[in-house]
This record gives sequence, C-alpha cells and structure tokens, in this order.
Amino acid sequence: MAKTKNTAIARADVTMIDQGRFEQIAISDIRISKTNRKHFNQEKLSELAESIKDMGVAQPILIRPVTPTADEPEIYEIVAGERRFRASIIAGVETIPAMVRNLTDLQAAKIQILENLQREDPHELEEALGYQALMLSHGYNADQLAEELKKSRSYIYARLKLCALAEPLHKDFLDRKFSASTALLVARIPVPELQIKAMAEITKPNWNGDIPSFRETKNILQSRYMLDLAKATFDIKDAKLLASAGSCIKCPKRTGNQPEIFTDISANICTVPDCFNQKGAALNYRKIDSANKKGIPVIEGNDAAKYAREYARENGEVTLENNGWSFDRIKDSARNKRAADMISQSDMPTPVRVLVLQDGKVIELFKRETVQALLEKTGHAFTEEEEAALEHEGNRQPPSDAYLLKQEQDRALELRAEKENKFRYHLYRLVREKATFELNSPANLLLVALAKILINQYSMPCVELAEYYEGMPDSEDEASAYLDQNKEKALSFILDTVIGNEIETNKWLIDDPDYDTGYKDLSLAAQSLGIDIEQVRKDFEKPVDTTPFKRPLLTLKKKKTEIEVETAGAA
Repeated sequence: MAKTKNTAIARADVTMIDQGRFEQIAISDIRISKTNRKHFNQEKLSELAESIKDMGVAQPILIRPVTPTADEPEIYEIVAGERRFRASIIAGVETIPAMVRNLTDLQAAKIQILENLQREDPHELEEALGYQALMLSHGYNADQLAEELKKSRSYIYARLKLCALAEPLHKDFLDRKFSASTALLVARIPVPELQIKAMAEITKPNWNGDIPSFRETKNILQSRYMLDLAKATFDIKDAKLLASAGSCIKCPKRTGNQPEIFTDISANICTVPDCFNQKGAALNYRKIDSANKKGIPVIEGNDAAKYAREYARENGEVTLENNGWSFDRIKDSARNKRAADMISQSDMPTPVRVLVLQDGKVIELFKRETVQALLEKTGHAFTEEEEAALEHEGNRQPPSDAYLLKQEQDRALELRAEKENKFRYHLYRLVREKATFELNSPANLLLVALAKILINQYSMPCVELAEYYEGMPDSEDEASAYLDQNKEKALSFILDTVIGNEIETNKWLIDDPDYDTGYKDLSLAAQSLGIDIEQVRKDFEKPVDTTPFKRPLLTLKKKKTEIEVETAGAA
C-alpha cells in the first residue's frame, strides 16, 4: 500500500529528483527541518538509541543540501528520517548513513508528508499540518491534495479542520489524551480561548470518575460554545433583557469590540457562554410570563415535544424560525429568510401556544394564516390576487436555476434519509429481538431499576416505536408502572429510550457522520449482538422498497389539563 502512495504522490516529480548519493555524514553538518513533524515518543526514541549503539542505523536517512546561515551553519537538512537522527544523537554517534539528494522545497514537503502517512501510527494533527503546509507554501488546494494523495475530499477537509485546534491543545492531542473525533468537535469552535475552556470542561471527570461520552461532549459544545450572535434567539441590542450585561453590541466580550485580540475571528461571536445562555433563559422566562398573563396555553415536558413533533403542523401552527419557502406564494428573494427577520417588531403577532421543552427551550407557535398575512403585508409574499394577476399576465418570476437545483438536491437527500430510516428501524428491531433476559433473573431486575433511573434522564420512547407498547407511557409515573408490570421488557425499554429515540437521520445529518451519533450507537449495539450489519443492509435492500417512510398516524385529544396521545392505525 505504501508503494502505491509513493507512486501517486511523486509521479509528477520523478524526473526532477536526482538518484542521489550515499554517504556517511557528520551529525554536526545536519539541521532539522522546520516542516517535518515535531512530536516524538521519548521512550521509543531511547529504545531506538540503544539499538543504534549496538547495531548502528539500519536504514539511511534522506537529506538535501541547503545554504548555511549564521543562525543555521549546517549544510544539510533532514527530509525523512528525523527519528533515526534524534536517536543517533542520544546514542552519541558522530556520523549517520544518509542518502543525499537535490530537492526543491515542494519535493521535500511531499516526501515528508508521504513518510508521515506511511508510519505505523501517523498522528492526525501532524498529517493535517503537513497538508496545510503544502497549501500555504506551495499553492495546493484541498481538492488537489485529495487527488494526489488518493484520499476522499471529506477526509482531507476533516483533517484540515484539525489545524484550527488551539495551539495550547496540540501537545495533549499529540499525546493522545483525547481522540481525533473530540479534537474535530472542539476545532469547530471559532475562538481559541473558548476551545481551551471547552476542552477543560469535556475532559473533567465527574463525581464517578467518568468523562463525558462523545454524544455528551457534542451536546455540551453545541449548547455552550458555538455562540454566533447572528443565531441568538434574543435581540442582541436589548440592553434590558439582562440588565447586568447590557447590550451585546457594546459588550467588551464580543469579538468585534476587541479587534486587536480577535484579528482572524468574525466580529459577531460571544466569548462568554454563561452570559449568552442567561440571556436566552431570560427571554424564555419573558415569553412564559407573558403567555401566562395573557391566558395563552403553555405546554411543558414530553407533552410539549410531542405536540411540536406531531401536532403543530396538523393544527396549522408554525414558529417564526420557519424559512420563507415553507409559506405560500413567497417571493424568490425571501425563500431562505426566517419569518422572524421579515416581520417588524411592531407587527409581531401574539402566539397561540407556548411549548416548554425538557431542555428549557421555549417555542412560540403562531397561526400559519396570521404569519402568512404579515409576510404579504411586508411584501415578502404575493397575495392570492397578486399571484392570479401575475400568472394571468405571465409576469410571475420563475424560480432561479440555483433554487431549483437546491430543491432537487434537498429532495434527493430527503429520499435517501427516508430509505435509510427504514433500514435503521429494521436493524433496530433485530437488535431488540436479540436483547432478552429471563423474567426474574437478577440481571433483569437490575435492568428494571436502571430503566427507572434513566426515565429522569431521557425522553419516553418515541412514537415510531408505538408498535411495542399497548399504551405509550406518557410520563415518568406511567413509565415506572409499565416497567413494574412488564419486567421482562426492561432492557427493551432502555434500548428504546437511549438508542431507539436517536436513530433517525435527515437531509442535514445523512452525510455528516460526526454528528450522526445515533447510528453509531445503533451499530455498536448490533455488533455487540453479533449482527452482520452489512449483510442485513444487503438483504433489506433486495428488492428495493420505494414506499415512503411513514410514521404511525396519531390523534390528539384533551383530557382535563393533560395531553394524551393515542396511537391510531399503528402497524
């Protein structure tokens, strides 16, 4: 495999590199390359040094002639073999076998990257920095690197993102104190100072000595550190929302107000996660308080999540986070704008319902026709009369090619996600069938207790799993009673709440494995039970089922102050 890589990366330069000459070169005449890897395992270096003392250097290093300077008087520079060179210094030898070749900077850089890739355990960060050096110093772009290194574009882009990891975190990463997956999540935080703070939080053991899982890490970083003020739910100009903090626009902790520090960061990033979250909480409290005073229904917890997922659309209710394309007769210029951005504060409608989710998020729901009328009033959507007149005159502006292409791409992703979800639920059912315990075995009774503990930490089983329940548990008390009556189903209940609730994908996640963690968990569970996932997928896809993925039909009815969800027509 290494030979193939060597051929691929050096094909364009083979005629330019001389055959070189073999010599014993004085250690004192050789300098270390500034573009080669910087991290070496000291213990393994010492072991190699002992070997060199006994048997010498088995494989020559590769060096090239360079011009000596006052600061660097050496006449050769290492291209490949720095580990052997360092070990030779430790061993106290005076000369080292070397192949001397005349190489350009670009040729040397390519060979160094190649050597790093061919190592038994190449480090992801060193690999990434090598790619970055080729791009910055030699004009390569990511696509050219992918083609020349025979890697996928997604692989190259993921590696390059690691270059954004804050410099103080490099040593711990090189020492494998955290994984490349975790490093990639942290590298997406735009401010180095926030990266360092985030890494300290996600690597701190809890009271039980455990550090957050990958999923927990992802949730922590998304909720606390990716704080783009353009995406804030609150008005960043509102100085009264949190009086002690004032307006975000004037805040000294906003990156735009410290340009001398944040020279390469967007001007609209909040560097104080706690303040950002407090403002979000203050806005939520303001919404709930206003709703209570006006007599607007407020739904909380699991009921709120179910209503948002299953019934809001049926009842003609939308949020102001909806983009323009989800409304009728919207103009091309408004298709990708949020409704909230197209309606003035003075015209802001009154919500018909407020949902308070378990994570504290508050969703205001508005009648669809009310928002539609406001979009027409502000000129972002055509009225029915305007559309009829335009169509009669043939003046209706057709959608742009870019918009049509985007719609086509989105639909293709949606179809892929639907097909993938059908497979995932099929695979999940196989996992469920194999995960069984004897009714009154100690292990199963322990699982019953564990399931009751998890009730407080996870949502009730999602409606897509209704086929396994005669009546879906709708609260903690109902779930506890269900487990007491169905002890043999404790493990299945745990699977449903921890894994089954999270396995669906969508058009945004299907090509982003870093964030599609639900399928990772499902795969791990299936593999632990000896299920051949690839074979299951092949069997499932023969013949191809083109029936669209449908959720069970549900009806909603009110009983006193509670919302009860009944499964109707579930398979």
